[in-house]
Amino acid sequence: MPEEDEKPQGANTPASLCERCSRVPLTSEKLKDVGSEGSWFLGAYCLIKASNCPLCELVESICYAKSQMSWDPLRKPRDRDPIHLFWSEDTCGFYVDELSPVGSFICFAESEDSSLKRAKAVLPDWIDPSVCKEWLEICESTHGPECSLNDFDGKRSRMKNDGSYVLRLIDVEALCVINEPDACHYCALSYVWGYPGDGRLVLKRSNKAALMKPQSLYNLWNLIPKTISSAISWVRALGFRYLWVDSFCIVQDDEKELQNCIEVMDAYYSKAFLTIVAASGTDAYAGLPEMQEQLCSNRKLIFVDQQVYFRCQKMTCYENMHTIGLPGILDSHYSLIPFIFEKPVDFDNFTYLIMYYTRRNMTHQSDYLRACSGMLRKLSELMEVSIFEGLSVELERSLIFTRDETDSKPSLRKTGFPSFSWIGWQYAPDWFEAESTTDRRKCFDCDWIKWYSRSPDSRFWELDKQGIRALSGAPKFDDCRHMIDKKMTLHSSSTGTEPRYDELPPLGFHPLCFSTVSIFLKIAKSSPPRDEFHDTFGIHKSPCGKFMLEAQDVCVDDVQEFALVSRYETTWEDGAYPQGQVEKGYFALLLKTNGPLVERRGRLKIRKDDIAKSLPPGPTWRSIILG
Repeated sequence: MPEEDEKPQGANTPASLCERCSRVPLTSEKLKDVGSEGSWFLGAYCLIKASNCPLCELVESICYAKSQMSWDPLRKPRDRDPIHLFWSEDTCGFYVDELSPVGSFICFAESEDSSLKRAKAVLPDWIDPSVCKEWLEICESTHGPECSLNDFDGKRSRMKNDGSYVLRLIDVEALCVINEPDACHYCALSYVWGYPGDGRLVLKRSNKAALMKPQSLYNLWNLIPKTISSAISWVRALGFRYLWVDSFCIVQDDEKELQNCIEVMDAYYSKAFLTIVAASGTDAYAGLPEMQEQLCSNRKLIFVDQQVYFRCQKMTCYENMHTIGLPGILDSHYSLIPFIFEKPVDFDNFTYLIMYYTRRNMTHQSDYLRACSGMLRKLSELMEVSIFEGLSVELERSLIFTRDETDSKPSLRKTGFPSFSWIGWQYAPDWFEAESTTDRRKCFDCDWIKWYSRSPDSRFWELDKQGIRALSGAPKFDDCRHMIDKKMTLHSSSTGTEPRYDELPPLGFHPLCFSTVSIFLKIAKSSPPRDEFHDTFGIHKSPCGKFMLEAQDVCVDDVQEFALVSRYETTWEDGAYPQGQVEKGYFALLLKTNGPLVERRGRLKIRKDDIAKSLPPGPTWRSIILG
């Protein structure tokens, strides 16, 4: 709570400002002394929230990004969070670091100094299209190649040749779906897919011919989600003729076309002249007032919180400010995207991307992979590493995720998706153990494992850091047990060394096939109890580490099997451990067996010396088909 002495002091201070806010310069003369940037510490969030000071109330109103444009939409206010107010000379306004929603500044609506008057009032239910057209004209006429369309004609030709490229558009004048006209400019729509029932209109095999007839959309206007109908009207108002919307331009019940288009989703946005982003609302019916589009699109017109702003490669324009063309660097306060693709691009960038998407609420289980598939493809090109079922093929690192403790979503399995990948779970994953940190140097390997996969059409593939390669037949599993640890005594599994492919049930994904060492440990509730955390014990009840149980279908207080999938070596540079101290161990996955298929149910970090503490039959070499 605010202290009693937090009363305004001094004759020149407005009587209603608290002591903290009275230190913030609010006149043109004082702000000139501040220069281009300045910052003031206002205290903990609880003090701001409890204060009756008008400036505190303004600060509190923009403190936490209730907008969907926040990089971390699950972030909740914490009373002890420190609040810093920043001054930006570019906007002539104050902001609260990255905690402000996009476009949220505290500006001077009235000022004797005209140079400080940048804010203007906007009507929440009406946006002037001429303002948006002015932004587009400035970008097109002055920005040159940085904001020009990405040239991927060669890529488009290759995609057409192998049948993976389809481009249909909505003709907003003829109000129908058409095939791509030659050399056309089109707009793309990014929006939330959720819908309040089964009556939404989408492109299907059964209605494709009908929707490609002129005026067909006019006759079905009431069945079109409001966001899409609003986008059609906006495209026409901006002077464009064509609009790309995934639900109307990709046949939604054609699995082959759908998968092909998802894999090149970034191309649809990078080829668009402008992307309209509907960032307000929870579904397609919310109207115009998500995330690869922020990177792939050269120009974006973003509708958020009942206002609009424009972002291109060189500037940002806000509807509620007089100034046109603020530096694009302001975007970094509101999006994690610029940091994800900051060079050098490595495994950490991959984890940031997945974190960015899985912290968002999606309506359908498939939406997460669908939403980020294009960006994963672009990221894999920059990393020069293939993507397999949503994971980097650096499997010694990408398999060792665990549930993010701050995620409030339930830890549930997603049906039809692999348990070994983040796409198989309804929670946000955390790769903290696999990421680089300043206090320790980490090395990972799994050189005793050869990774294979089997596609739903029974073809076999080999996976490693060089890529994913087709095999002519079922792989022969080499016995590489000698590569894990020569001092480790290993038993042979009673199930044999070759996976039983002929007994696999039909799967809609690619299972992971490999041979490794399994250990057997008893699991028990953590002491003291901590939600899903559990302890593991080996022979003589010796503790072997804690792990987070990811599903409730595993028997606690019983012996469970763990498969080693990664070996780590950590060298401490500073911190709690003596500098130069080395820790060695393994990451293992808790397995739940279901016939020939096993599934992941948790991840354990175990020291090298504790492997020998395995309960009977002891460390065992076995083959695994992980689904």
